[in-house]
Amino acid sequence: MKATNAKTRSLKRAMLPDELRGHITDVLALRLSNSQTAQTLLSRVNGAAVNDVLSAALAVAREQVGQRVAELERELAEKEDECSQLAGELQDLRDGLKNLLEESR
Repeated sequence: MKATNAKTRSLKRAMLPDELRGHITDVLALRLSNSQTAQTLLSRVNGAAVNDVLSAALAVAREQVGQRVAELERELAEKEDECSQLAGELQDLRDGLKNLLEESR
């Protein structure tokens, strides 16, 4: 029995930070309730140190926020370009209307 426990302990190793971040990312993608998320995450990290889990969760949160900010900045730039294009088209229409009115006089 002692040999089995020693063998099990030797097979069990600390999770790498990348592994923890991967588990956290996977669990967050499941769109579970807060309590379900916590339960699922705890079952996945399999006894990892709380500080390691928290550090990994913060890293994932920062990464996801950074990605979302980058997405929003791209969308904003696209919308600004679209607004600029529409403003140019509107000015062209105004100029055309002004020319038509002057010609009709």
